[in-house]
Amino acid sequence: MPDDFKEPTYEVTMKLDGSSCTIFRWEGELRVCSRNLELKINEENRDNTFVAVALKIGDKVPEGIAFQGEVMGPGIQGNREGFKEHRFFVFDMFDIKAHEYFDPYTRVVTCDSLNLEHVPILGTDWKAPNSVEEGLALAEGPSINHKIREGLVWKCNEDPSFSFKTISNAFLLKGGD
Repeated sequence: MPDDFKEPTYEVTMKLDGSSCTIFRWEGELRVCSRNLELKINEENRDNTFVAVALKIGDKVPEGIAFQGEVMGPGIQGNREGFKEHRFFVFDMFDIKAHEYFDPYTRVVTCDSLNLEHVPILGTDWKAPNSVEEGLALAEGPSINHKIREGLVWKCNEDPSFSFKTISNAFLLKGGD
């Protein structure tokens, strides 16, 4: 191993069991995407959950920044957390013009300043697990309101383009229930 090698560290967040959503403003227009497609924000679609969430936080979304997050609440993945209304938890932010993800610190500070919810952070300076077994053991634990979480997301602090997930075996075996 080279003398200057530094073991990477990770921001570790809770993997939430919801539906992935991206909300951004481009050329003054608020836009929203589900995991696979962009949805029109118009009167016809106001009852669409993704559109409703985008409209709820739309005033907080600055030009050229994409907020990637998890929509959770009634009608989504069985609403395991028991939320009474739809909530949007940011897990990433992307500067569209610069083609760069925000670093973890800037992402969290930006969410705080805009009063946006962030996925729960379990640690900001963790080392990668030494084995698959260790990674799976760390994935076990409670979620926000449920006794079983889906797992963990590991984002490399030194290279924001690298991440991996560890999924809870209890979640997989019991479907989270």
